[in-house]
Amino acid sequence: MKFRTCVITILMTFIASQSHADILITPIRVVFGEKDRVQEVIIVNTANESRTYALSWVEMSQLDRLGYSVLDTNEAARFARASDFIRFTPRRITLQPGENQRVKLMLRRTSNSQDKDYRSHLKFTVIPNAVLQDNSNEKDNSAKGPSIKLNLFLNYSIPVIIKNESSAQNVTFSHVEFTRKSDSSSKPAVKFVLNKTSPGSSFGDITLLFRALNSDEFIPVGYSNNIAVHHETTILNGQVGWSEPAAMQPGELKIIYKGKQETVDTIYDEASLQIK
Repeated sequence: MKFRTCVITILMTFIASQSHADILITPIRVVFGEKDRVQEVIIVNTANESRTYALSWVEMSQLDRLGYSVLDTNEAARFARASDFIRFTPRRITLQPGENQRVKLMLRRTSNSQDKDYRSHLKFTVIPNAVLQDNSNEKDNSAKGPSIKLNLFLNYSIPVIIKNESSAQNVTFSHVEFTRKSDSSSKPAVKFVLNKTSPGSSFGDITLLFRALNSDEFIPVGYSNNIAVHHETTILNGQVGWSEPAAMQPGELKIIYKGKQETVDTIYDEASLQIK
């Protein structure tokens, strides 16, 4: 009698920050400007043993609350995908602890590309070493009887964007509201809505500045970095925590959305409200 091993696979997906337990990815956002044809991403194995990574595209749409949803085949077919115009190599990488590898992304613009933004997400899947060993051990395991294996696949992804000069950014604040207790903690926060009326995308940092009634100087009291409003998004809800609640007193609060990287000199919008 032949026995088979039941393999349970768990997929966990993360939007990449700078570093995780298994991998460091830099940059965490790739942008092709009008004159760019080649970009690179560097990945580093930060684990204490060898790691194998599989690279692939995944199409995701931005939610209205700083998150993403994976598109199905029909949805992806209607989406402005950067993956239609970009090739990358290599697609599978094995690194020893501390080793790094450059991934080259090559853009080919075609007559089908329009004056708008395109985006796909480059996914890095960490393949468990146990999975890599399964093929070589399959015969031995089948002779021992039935078993169950649990494999955990970790996925990290970064946005890859094709920008066009005519894809202007027009982003404004609305519904700016101060709350003494935020949704996620007991600290004060400022809730806001970002409204985008242009077909392009924005990227930058949001800063809270506060000036007490008896002061002439604004001081920073809160930050929210790497805020993107992508091409498919028209409304984005968010909040910024007040980092200095002990200093909270009546005064004027200012919230600023300022561009970075390719839009470093852009002030998208700012708004003010009175704290009583």
